[in-house]
Amino acid sequence: MFRWQKGLEKLDIQASFVLDIERSLSDVQLAHPGFPSQMATAYLCIFSSGKGIRAAVALHLKVSHQVVYYLNEEGDVPQNHAARLAEGGRQFAESMGFLLTEFDFAKRDPRSREKIWDSLPLKTKPRTAPIQPPRTQAASSVPSAAVGEQASKQVPLEEAVNEPTGGSSQGAPPAPATIVVEPSVSMPPPADPELLRKRFLEKLGRFLGSL
Repeated sequence: MFRWQKGLEKLDIQASFVLDIERSLSDVQLAHPGFPSQMATAYLCIFSSGKGIRAAVALHLKVSHQVVYYLNEEGDVPQNHAARLAEGGRQFAESMGFLLTEFDFAKRDPRSREKIWDSLPLKTKPRTAPIQPPRTQAASSVPSAAVGEQASKQVPLEEAVNEPTGGSSQGAPPAPATIVVEPSVSMPPPADPELLRKRFLEKLGRFLGSL
């Protein structure tokens, strides 16, 4: 049997005390008491306590960035009970839907074991991932400083129309907007050549008659 250790935040032990580690092949959706439902990775760690050996089933909650620990309820047991502890831990993890696989931790050299142990979220408390604000497609192509400058210049249409163009003191009422309407200008249609010829002859006849 395994019991939830609410006050335990990490397995603060050296890699040399770790006897074996197993990890779930894939994450499982888990609804653990005190946390929202989320994906989780399961670990089984058999380690030396100095007085014997113990087994820990650790659940790494991916959204809450917390590791929940369950320790074997019977406490320290002799090292020759390691296989029984490991089998009990596997069954406990499988009861929550996890399927564990081995790291072959005991077969590795001390340097490799230390590297593996340091990379897991069991030795230290997982860091909370920073929450990134959603970025729009337009903002993603502009540096953040430029985005801030553009945002500060954007004003509602009514304010842009009534904004003074300069020279007014602070607090003075904005000058009313003036709408200038350009007069429409149309070109006269081209004159008929025959009509121009007729008018020219009339003017020429009147000129000759006046002589």
